[in-house]
Amino acid sequence: MLDCDSILPTEIISNILSFSHNTTDHLVCKDWYNELEYQRNLTLNNPDKFIDELHPNIKFLLLDHDYRRKILRLIDERCRLDLLDSYKDYFTKNWFLKIAFKISCLNNHKLLINFFIDKGANDWDDGMIFAAQGGHKDLVDFFISKGADWWNGGVQYAARGGHKDLIDFFISKGATRRSWSMVHTAQGGHKDLVDFFIPKCSNDWTLAMMLSARGGHKDLVEFFISKGCDYWDGGMRCSARGGHKDLVDFFISKGASDFNSGMILAAEGGHKDLVEFFIAKGAKGWNMGMMLAAKGGHKDLMEFFIDKGANNWDGGIQYAARGGHLDLVEFFIAKDASDFNSGMACAAKGGYKNLVDFFISKGANNWNIGMEYAIKGRHKNLVDFFISKK
Repeated sequence: MLDCDSILPTEIISNILSFSHNTTDHLVCKDWYNELEYQRNLTLNNPDKFIDELHPNIKFLLLDHDYRRKILRLIDERCRLDLLDSYKDYFTKNWFLKIAFKISCLNNHKLLINFFIDKGANDWDDGMIFAAQGGHKDLVDFFISKGADWWNGGVQYAARGGHKDLIDFFISKGATRRSWSMVHTAQGGHKDLVDFFIPKCSNDWTLAMMLSARGGHKDLVEFFISKGCDYWDGGMRCSARGGHKDLVDFFISKGASDFNSGMILAAEGGHKDLVEFFIAKGAKGWNMGMMLAAKGGHKDLMEFFIDKGANNWDGGIQYAARGGHLDLVEFFIAKDASDFNSGMACAAKGGYKNLVDFFISKGANNWNIGMEYAIKGRHKNLVDFFISKK
C-alpha cells in the first residue's frame, strides 16, 4: 500500500460545511447545497454517516446516473473523497471503480488510491499512465513495482500532461511511439512538447490537428493547418466531441459538412446543444447517436434519440458495455437486447470485469471473442480469465 496521511471524516465535513455561495460549483447540485445550508448549524449524530443524515433526496441524487458524473468531478477537485466509503458497495459494482481509480492516480490522492485498490482495482498499467499524465513519478514507480510495463502508454500520457521528465523516463524504458506521443501532447495543448516531438515523427499531422481540436486548442489547430492539414470534417467531429462550438464553427467555415458524424460525436460527449445544432444542419443518424450517447453514459441523450426513432437495442447494449455502464446495459436488455456475447466482448475490451460477469450470467459463453477483445484492451487479468474458461 502507499504511504499517506489519513484524513478524518470530521475534517472533511468541516470543510464541506464551510462552503459559501460563491463555491457552489464544488458541490454536487443545488439541492445538496441547500441541504448543507440547512445542516450548517446542526450537530451531526454520526459524522461517519454524514451523507445518510442528509435529506433522503440527496442520497437519491448520488445514486442517479446523471449525478454520478458530477461525483467524478468532485474526486477531480479532491472534495468529499473519504466519504465515498458510505457507498462502497454501490461504487465497486459498476464502472465507477475503474474511472475513480484513474482519477485518483491522476490527482496523486494516495488515500483514495489505497481505498480503490482495497476494493479490487488492479489495473497497474492504467494506474501508471494516469499517474504519468499527472506528473507523479513516485506513483509511476509504485505501479511499475506492481508490474506495470506499458511504456508506450506511459510516454503518451506523460506527453498529454506535458511532463518532459517522464517522457524521457519512458523513452529510456523503451517507449517508441513518438508520433502518438506528439498527438497526445497536442490534445493537452503543450506547444513546446509538440515542437520537441515533431523532428521525431512522420509528416502526417492530421490526427494531431484533430486531437488539438478535441482539446479546444485553436492555436495548435492553426499550427497544424499551417503544416498542410485540411481534414475539416475530422476537425469538426473532434471539436464536437470536446464540446467546443467555436471550433465547430471554424471548421464549418473551412468547408466541413459531415453533420451526422458531428452529431454522434457530440452525443458521445454529452453536448446536447451541439447535437441539436447538427440536427438543425440536417443530421439524422438516430441509431448511432443513441449508441454513442450510451457509450458516453448520457441517458438523457439516449432517450432523446429514441424519441427520434432509434431502436437498435443490440447496438446500444454493445456501446453501453464499451463505456462500462451497467445501468444502461440493463436499460437496453429491458428493450429486448439479447446479443450478450458481443456485450461481453465490448466489456472485456474496456476492462470491466463486473460487466463481463454480468453478461456471462445472462448466457454469454464465447470465450475466444472475449479473450480477443481483452487482448485488444490490454487487460491481462481478463485474458487469463477467459483462458481459464476454455
